[in-house]
Amino acid sequence: MIELLFFFLLGAIIGSFLNCIIYRLEIDESFTKGRSYCPKCKHVLGFFDLLPIFSFLALEGKCRYCKKKISPQYPIVEFLTGMIFILNFLNFSNNTVLLIFSCVISAFLEVIFIYDLKHCLVPLDFIYWGAGITFIFHIINFYFIFKGNSPGNIGIIYGFWLYVRPYLLGALLPFLFFFILHFISQGRWMGLGDSKIGFLIGLILGYPYVLISLLLAIFLGAIIGLILIFLRKKGLKSEMPFGPFLIFGFYLMFFFGGIFFEIYRNLFLW
Repeated sequence: MIELLFFFLLGAIIGSFLNCIIYRLEIDESFTKGRSYCPKCKHVLGFFDLLPIFSFLALEGKCRYCKKKISPQYPIVEFLTGMIFILNFLNFSNNTVLLIFSCVISAFLEVIFIYDLKHCLVPLDFIYWGAGITFIFHIINFYFIFKGNSPGNIGIIYGFWLYVRPYLLGALLPFLFFFILHFISQGRWMGLGDSKIGFLIGLILGYPYVLISLLLAIFLGAIIGLILIFLRKKGLKSEMPFGPFLIFGFYLMFFFGGIFFEIYRNLFLW
């Protein structure tokens, strides 16, 4: 119970920082310099203004200084990041390397998720950094696997190729699929950013799990799109970001992959 509380609070704190990153990306300002401030009145925020979730509730959703409303995005992102960190702990607490990686990559994906949802634009730097971190994780993870269970006299280079091959295939398949859709439609059906998100999640999940993730994303996107059209919030030609659905499908596979793989196997492999 204490561990769950710790990871929730850690996630909420990280979520607060992610909110800062997202806002500063929007205004093209470095998030590594300067203290946090109110977006409305620009007043520098104090310690008690920055407590994740609690500050929003205590201040009744208003800035302490200018009394203007604070976007509900802030406590929502903080809460969701806390819950994602709990899921990371519950799923990967027996593997320290994977637990650290899952928390780090979750932060990158959440920035991409929120930014694309708000602006229909993928922050590509976070894709590239995420891909680099994922590849480093695979090298470290392979080292511990190879060191602890080296199969016969297999060489380390060939062993790494066997290990990384499904992840490279998992990255290339969605990238090429979305890239072809983008090329054929000249960007009307799919943005290049979506192909790069597909590359990242495929590099994490590997083949064939990324295929199930894509099916979940397409299914969720279709359902939400139909609901929005029914509610007259969107039209048939309205722009809707697909990146958030890709990331949501990824999370479903990342945390509950065994369940969805069993469904996939029963539907398509038998």
